[in-house]
Amino acid sequence: MVSNPGDLGDLSMQETEISLCIFPHLEELVVVDGRSGLPGRPIFEVMRVDDVFDSRFFDGVQSDFGDLLRRDERPFLKMLGLPHELEGLIRMHGLRAILSRLDGGPASIPEGEMPNVAVLILTGPFLTLDAEGLRKSLTEMFGSQLHGQHLDDCVDVVSGLAEEERHATNGGRPSELTSLIRGDDTHYATLWQSEQTGEGASPE
Repeated sequence: MVSNPGDLGDLSMQETEISLCIFPHLEELVVVDGRSGLPGRPIFEVMRVDDVFDSRFFDGVQSDFGDLLRRDERPFLKMLGLPHELEGLIRMHGLRAILSRLDGGPASIPEGEMPNVAVLILTGPFLTLDAEGLRKSLTEMFGSQLHGQHLDDCVDVVSGLAEEERHATNGGRPSELTSLIRGDDTHYATLWQSEQTGEGASPE
């Protein structure tokens, strides 16, 4: 599912388990973990990007990419599929790194059990909202995962970081980083879908 700030009515209907708030010009990201049945959930946490994407993350991606290159397959078919497979490796290792920090230890993701992760990129239209509009949007987005004081605190933190991002982007003008990240003008996208919805696909 993809949505802009003006079309938030369906966001709370998503069965999102983990939400990531990305601030392209900042060194922090916010993770909202609404997975049910796990101790201490739901929670939200502010993480430093360099703590998540550390040497273990890069070593893991590099090792698995090396295995892809050395696979005994038809060369042209293998090369044509490399961009898609590399994207999948980065998604998998990125989610493992985040889950490792959330769960306090190395994370394994059994095949077919990957949680649905929604990514909110704080650029463009989101940064042009006034304070009240942004808080309302964030409350609607996270309302199915957090409640009460946890929800209020999370909205406060994300709003504060959004203000820092606004200053870093000269008033919240649309950033080219969004297009680089997603290949279009998307500002909200569900990634890392479970097998039921198809990997990389966005549910309608």
